[in-house]
Amino acid sequence: MGSSFVSYQSKGYWSRDALLEGWLRFLADKVKVLPAADPWLQQMGEHWYLQSSVGFIGCVNPGLDDYLTDQDRLETVVALSRSVIEDLRRGELILTKEWLNAKSSGTGSSFLRDVPAALYVKEGLAFIALLRGRITTTSRTAPPGGPSEGDFAES
Repeated sequence: MGSSFVSYQSKGYWSRDALLEGWLRFLADKVKVLPAADPWLQQMGEHWYLQSSVGFIGCVNPGLDDYLTDQDRLETVVALSRSVIEDLRRGELILTKEWLNAKSSGTGSSFLRDVPAALYVKEGLAFIALLRGRITTTSRTAPPGGPSEGDFAES
């Protein structure tokens, strides 16, 4: 299983690809059901879907610097992320391997066990903390296991 560096404005954190791909898929799915998403957000959602489904081992890229070019866009993605976190907290505490595999691309990797939704919530909180500037590490200084809980306690 690979890890990718999630970056925004030269700062970021390391994430396990499976968690990052899942998080991006949740975001992409949320964009798809928005009644009137702006074209940039639709494009970003398509990018997230691609990143979540192709199997870019070690180089999953959310494209934050490419799409978040102003404060309004940043706030839109933060709000979208919070909405996904709320959904995860309201839903099942465990995401079954069957459900997760149905969401994946089928590119040769699959989930062998169920995954606690809390892991995706943690990924989402780290994602928001990065967007809010609370994570200030670089690819060379970030711990390999991802940010510590104190970096994103509740965004």
